[in-house]
Amino acid sequence: MSPDSSREMPTNMMQFFAARMERSSPHAKIAEHVTPGHIDKSLDIADKQNERVAVDRSETRTFQFRLVVVAAVFILALVSILVFSDNAALMQNLIEWMAVGGMGWAGGYGWAKRRAG
Repeated sequence: MSPDSSREMPTNMMQFFAARMERSSPHAKIAEHVTPGHIDKSLDIADKQNERVAVDRSETRTFQFRLVVVAAVFILALVSILVFSDNAALMQNLIEWMAVGGMGWAGGYGWAKRRAG
């Protein structure tokens, strides 16, 4: 490891882990060949994987937000058309179906289960 690396462990910790590996690990012979370069490489791979997961979560949240906005605009446009058309029976049925569909979506998505736990 380089002296400016933020991943350096104190010497006594490294000695403790090395002694523990020699006594308890069946892979002690392999562990003798692991270099700080191997450890840095595996930590770099883990860092890249964490970055990919964070980007994926961000993209998923952005997509879900856009989907909700589009659905809300569609519903508002539909309701406004029905309000101005003076067809109260159709509007009442539509609102009931939207409420039932919204509750079904929330239940299928697991909203109630996540809120209770």
